[in-house]
Amino acid sequence: MDEIRLTGLTFFGRHGVNPEETNLGQRFGIDVSFWLDLTKAISSDKIEDTVSYAAIFKLIRREVEGAPSQLLEHLAGRLMDCILGHDPRIQKVKVCITKLNPPLAGSVTGSVSVTLERGRQN
Repeated sequence: MDEIRLTGLTFFGRHGVNPEETNLGQRFGIDVSFWLDLTKAISSDKIEDTVSYAAIFKLIRREVEGAPSQLLEHLAGRLMDCILGHDPRIQKVKVCITKLNPPLAGSVTGSVSVTLERGRQN
């Protein structure tokens, strides 16, 4: 399998358990990898023979900027479902979601993240 990656994406969302997270919102970092066979795209040089990373970016943005999830795990699962559902050629997805400034007592810098990796269920 070949890999396409989108890394270092940053979006504003209202995900979290604490009221200030959902009321005020915060920035989230997103890294996504997905695997598929790119043999045809390598030969043809045509967009229809691959999965457009621009389309995947739009899916990610819609979910992260959309309805809030309490847990990063839930949001990561939503992203995986959207990406796997986008195109049957995608065989596996890895999603890492990072709270860039989590509301942790005494923490001025640092982050927390959740990473999920799943393959297509056959």
